[in-house]
Amino acid sequence: MVRALRFAMMGGGPMLIFFILVTFSFFAFGLYLLLVRGQEEYHRAMYKRLESLLRSETAERTTEEAIQILREEIESQLPWLQRLALRFRLGNELFRLIEQADVNIRPHQLLLLIFGLAVGAGALMWIIRGSLLVAAVIGLLAGAAPVIYLVRVRRRRLNQFLEQLPDALDLMTRALRAGHAFGSALNVVATEMPDPIAKEFRRTFEEQNLGMSLKVALEHLIERVPLLDLRLCVTAILIQKETGGNLAEILENIATVIRDRFRILGQVRIYTAQGRMTGWIIGLIPFALAFYIHLVSPDYLEVLFTHPLGKAMALMALVFEGLGVLVIRRIINIAV
Repeated sequence: MVRALRFAMMGGGPMLIFFILVTFSFFAFGLYLLLVRGQEEYHRAMYKRLESLLRSETAERTTEEAIQILREEIESQLPWLQRLALRFRLGNELFRLIEQADVNIRPHQLLLLIFGLAVGAGALMWIIRGSLLVAAVIGLLAGAAPVIYLVRVRRRRLNQFLEQLPDALDLMTRALRAGHAFGSALNVVATEMPDPIAKEFRRTFEEQNLGMSLKVALEHLIERVPLLDLRLCVTAILIQKETGGNLAEILENIATVIRDRFRILGQVRIYTAQGRMTGWIIGLIPFALAFYIHLVSPDYLEVLFTHPLGKAMALMALVFEGLGVLVIRRIINIAV
């Protein structure tokens, strides 16, 4: 392999491409085995152990002790990389991001994927271009790609949850007025509503069934779904449990407030549409103009990428371009 690499680097163009493709094919296959097959084996072993605990030891203990045993068992079977990652704030943030995005991947697998993409893309660009700076930039962008994807999935899932929340509160209101307990109302939402709100309410209902207190179960729900409207609902529910009152009427009023916020937010988006379009146009005009000039006269912009002063000017232009976009976003981003 070393001789093949030397031969490819010395002069074989097709050989270089073939060697790169073969290397990264094996690399991708190894990542697949590590991420997918390893995850299946982990889940299979975890579920078998949980079933044995539920049938034997946990049946003779209190429910709170059973929950603690299950948690310790799960954490004890985590791979060493995940246990190491969870000791740091970054690892906990990644774990929370995965949980909120509801993506079927473990934190240690995400870390390996980030590392593999960063190193693989950086090495590939270094072999092709021979520039360490370009390789570092491409490696950072490739490593950040999974995190950016998870952030987008998380945002979309939270928006879906927020859109479903008023209907879920109305459903709980009808269940409470029909004489059901609060836990049964949670189960009604978990049964009748679609995901993602059904999955989160089902998890809260199951945690409460396992003996977890209502306050702790609702706090876990807020951690998984960090929305201000949901926090308002949970706060109202906990206050009602301590002081009393008509919970059905409280939930109905909260659902009305959330719908009013949606209506006002829609009006704000209409009023700020011109500002958003202006921001897009101002942000894209420099790049479109540079692309057009490059097509018409390729040598005209060459000084920006070859001369030190041109590089500094291009860098400052990008910085001020980004600052302008951020300022416009802050102006048109009106909180409701």
